[in-house]
Amino acid sequence: GRGIDLIGPYVELAVVKGAEGYKQLEPYHPNLIAPIICGLVLMFFGGYFMTLIACVEAYRICGWENTRDSIIIMWKNFKKVRQESRLDDEKDEDGDGIADVKQISEKELVTRKLQLFLRTTDPIEMNHALGAIYAGWVAV
Repeated sequence: GRGIDLIGPYVELAVVKGAEGYKQLEPYHPNLIAPIICGLVLMFFGGYFMTLIACVEAYRICGWENTRDSIIIMWKNFKKVRQESRLDDEKDEDGDGIADVKQISEKELVTRKLQLFLRTTDPIEMNHALGAIYAGWVAV
């Protein structure tokens, strides 16, 4: 929990800044940069990576779009859970001035946060997202 809280804002900032940079580069077709680099690597070293090329292409054809969409869905759910978890960390339901999460055992805290996760996320969306990612991995 604490590690995610410490690293999470930096990851989110990197994603936001990356998206902003990508938008600025859109007139120059940045979506073609990765295939160009991969093409150059394959041109010089392709004979060594035949199996890798086959796996990457199988994944690209069978699962990449679903995986990308699933990661976006999971990210949105993660942001909702993180926000609700922060609000839960501040709750003082017994009114003694100390947050409830600081007064319970680790086992009770894990149970409480798991219940919060299950209440906050959409189980159907998460099921489809995890299934799509798994299907992409199985394709390889």
